[in-house]
Amino acid sequence: MELKKGIKFIGKWFKGLCVVDVVNEEDNDLEVLITSEYGQTRMEHWNLLHTIWGFETGDYGICCDNCTDS
Repeated sequence: MELKKGIKFIGKWFKGLCVVDVVNEEDNDLEVLITSEYGQTRMEHWNLLHTIWGFETGDYGICCDNCTDS
């Protein structure tokens, strides 16, 4: 799985929409913009490898272009 800027995804453990903003493979860092089910947004730094594993195990799923939340 290759994560790129602009990919939208949802998570199994939270409600809301995540959008990849920055992928930094050198530092194993991913900046993710999260919009909660209530419309609040925040930026978080995630471990890139752990996030890829989350996709492989089904904790995260790629969202369609018109997806707004989970």
